[in-house]
Amino acid sequence: MDKLLTKIEDALMLIGMLGALTVGTAQVVMRYVFNTGFVWSEIALVTLTILAALVGGSRAAAEGIHIRITVLTERLPAPVQRYANTLAMTIALAYSLFMAYAAFLYVQFLHMTGMVSVEAHIPTWIIFSIAPLTMALFSIRYIQRIPHAWRGDEVAKVEFID
Repeated sequence: MDKLLTKIEDALMLIGMLGALTVGTAQVVMRYVFNTGFVWSEIALVTLTILAALVGGSRAAAEGIHIRITVLTERLPAPVQRYANTLAMTIALAYSLFMAYAAFLYVQFLHMTGMVSVEAHIPTWIIFSIAPLTMALFSIRYIQRIPHAWRGDEVAKVEFID
């Protein structure tokens, strides 16, 4: 399952990144060379960038390189670090599950109301579907990481940038 999710995440990040790059570059050329542009380019650029960033965050959580505050845990003895990391991952999982559920409810609401993006003329629920999808990916990744944290494989590592 990890390999399949990694391939999906990689594809979504590639689509988001290349899509945003293509739309952004095309908009700049259209505006400055032809004095025109697409009304929908801004929402497309923002949506694709958010997609790539959130999926990238899920990927970082899978690799254990996600952003976290380790000021307290790094000062704890190794066995206690294990419990602290497991607790932190469990809280992150609960938060991700809550956000996935809340985002799903919001997408349902948008679908029910039939709201359409003024710029892109597409239903807004399609755009906002990124949120429950990526929060579900985060949840799956934390579910995968919690056993590692429990075994002590997930020890806070401190890296300094020169």
